[in-house]
Amino acid sequence: MAKSARSDSDRAIDGPLDVQYDSAAAVGNTGNIRLRASLNYGLEMSIGGAAYIPVRGPIASGIMYVSTPVATNVTNPATWYKIAGTTTSKLLNRFTHATGRLTYSGPGTFCYLAVVAISMLSNTNNFRAYFRFAVNGTTIADSEQQRKIGTGADLGNASMNTCLTLTNGDYVEVFVNSPDATGISTFTAEKMVVTLTLL
Repeated sequence: MAKSARSDSDRAIDGPLDVQYDSAAAVGNTGNIRLRASLNYGLEMSIGGAAYIPVRGPIASGIMYVSTPVATNVTNPATWYKIAGTTTSKLLNRFTHATGRLTYSGPGTFCYLAVVAISMLSNTNNFRAYFRFAVNGTTIADSEQQRKIGTGADLGNASMNTCLTLTNGDYVEVFVNSPDATGISTFTAEKMVVTLTLL
């Protein structure tokens, strides 16, 4: 294999681990395959001189957790509600944070493992809480988990995980719903930790 520092003009070398493999240098063909890897862009591939496409994303992850719990009003069984509360972030790598939201800011489109753990209260007994991840405000049905809070004042716990396909600018939130929702139903995530990691 021939390795060399990238000499392409489409973007500059962005780190000491930037390398490029050019099959033409090894086998002398004109439909060569080029692979390049860097800390900032992950692994990319070009076939026959075409534009580079992402193959494996760069390291990317983000964590947020509820630092100030706030009750979420759950008033309509047909509606999903973003879980309320102030969140704090840590260990952001190609993700940005706003309260209750992690936004992917890296290149390419890749699958991320999304995990959340929630400790919860409700203002009523026997409250059934349904949870889903949401991407760009749309809930992901196959991520749904359900938990019945038998005694509203006792802390219950639930968790869920799924794979979310994200591209630059996509944001992830956690929503709650309940078939027991009434005009006075509230749900509070006393503790919640959301983690996103590249698979």
